[in-house]
Amino acid sequence: MILLSLDLATLLHALVRQILRGPFRLQASGTEQIPPSGACLLTPNHLSAVDPGAILAVLDHARRRTTCWGGATAILFNRPWMRLLSRSMRVLPVDPGGKSADQPRPIANALQARVRSLGADAIQPVARHSP
Repeated sequence: MILLSLDLATLLHALVRQILRGPFRLQASGTEQIPPSGACLLTPNHLSAVDPGAILAVLDHARRRTTCWGGATAILFNRPWMRLLSRSMRVLPVDPGGKSADQPRPIANALQARVRSLGADAIQPVARHSP
């Protein structure tokens, strides 16, 4: 199952990259600011649900493999096929409306521990969409 997830993640990365950089002509500036290794935090302003895909499209393969994502459980973990995709892309489930949503410190500590356990360097958090 792990091999399937790795291959699925590689395939999804290549597909998203081709779609957003091809027909949609995604352009990014400042990507040289993303360190090739080590910790960094990527935080889109979430103007649309495409923001995580846009970040994914500008990451190189090596950086993508060490990146974890925060994803809303109600969207990314509600169906078996979505769970498979989410887990293959190293999405950590986040419940923005859950009881612990009002307690950011324990959530941050737990998330940091989980990211470290995966050997990840970067994380893209889930957030509310901008108006």
